[in-house]
Amino acid sequence: MGKDRNEYLDVVKGIAIILMIFAHCIVSGNGDFFSKKELFWDDILFKIIYSFHMPLFALVSGYLYYFTLEKYSLKNILIKKIKSFLHPIVIFGIYRYLLMRKSLLFKDMTLSKIYDFIFFLFDGYWFLWSILFITIIVLFVNKFFNDNIKVYIVFFLLTLIVPTRVLSLRIFLYPFFVVGYFFCKHNKIIDRVKRNIICILGISSVVFICLLFLYNKNMYIYVSGMTIINPILNISSLEQIYIDLFRIIIGFVGSIFTLSIIYEIHYLTKDKRIWKHFSYIGKNSLKFYCFQEILIVFFLKPYTTDFQKNYINNFIETIIIILICIFLDKILSKFKKLEKIHFG
Repeated sequence: MGKDRNEYLDVVKGIAIILMIFAHCIVSGNGDFFSKKELFWDDILFKIIYSFHMPLFALVSGYLYYFTLEKYSLKNILIKKIKSFLHPIVIFGIYRYLLMRKSLLFKDMTLSKIYDFIFFLFDGYWFLWSILFITIIVLFVNKFFNDNIKVYIVFFLLTLIVPTRVLSLRIFLYPFFVVGYFFCKHNKIIDRVKRNIICILGISSVVFICLLFLYNKNMYIYVSGMTIINPILNISSLEQIYIDLFRIIIGFVGSIFTLSIIYEIHYLTKDKRIWKHFSYIGKNSLKFYCFQEILIVFFLKPYTTDFQKNYINNFIETIIIILICIFLDKILSKFKKLEKIHFG
């Protein structure tokens, strides 16, 4: 893994995006009964994907962020990150607001509506907010504390006392991002990992399967949050710590398993052409992430209200969403000003 564009990491991101879209189709593409009763929490495929897919994104993001810190100044990084994340958050947030409220954004605008809109923007696209916040934290520790491990640990401990679920969503990926960052910084370990990839794959697969048997609804960050002070589920602080640590462990193990198996298959595949499709999605993962939520929530869900749970339907829905995302990306690529408005 070097400073040049890494096809393997693009493939990883591409596969992770596809898994995310499939999981979202399980939630929104299996009919109203399945969605409103929240039966997806106990769905086995949903459980597997949600146990690791966002931690995996954070690990890769942290790994790549190391090169950004090496290349740019503090000021340039701040401008670059805020611009690249806030553009899609605001633009697609406006789209979501209009589609959800079904009214003109600035019609009869009152102070309460302005607060509502601002909170709406902060509540949406949580992954982008999360990576934005974490990149700023790592930038701060890197530039002012020379990547002092103790400072990173202090920030991690602070994540355990955030007061609300909304804030928990914004920072729970912190340990994964930081580990990815340090893995790249101390890259001598990478060759050792490659030499032992089969062993790592075997151990991680067994541990991951075992952990999945213990994974339940309360383990989802959306359900339990992170705070150990007055936990959301009205459980003891010790029980909340167990949930938080379990979530981190299974996130790491699931990510290691996925990284290992993709690396091994990618390495053994003689015809590399098949990977270019996954790589393309990975290179454009930010766009796909933004597109898919609008498409699934506001277009797929209303047309599948009478559906029953069916993985084949979800697979077809996933393919359709991906194809539409590709189409939208191609359109934006032809109109650079439009692309810049949406993604900075």
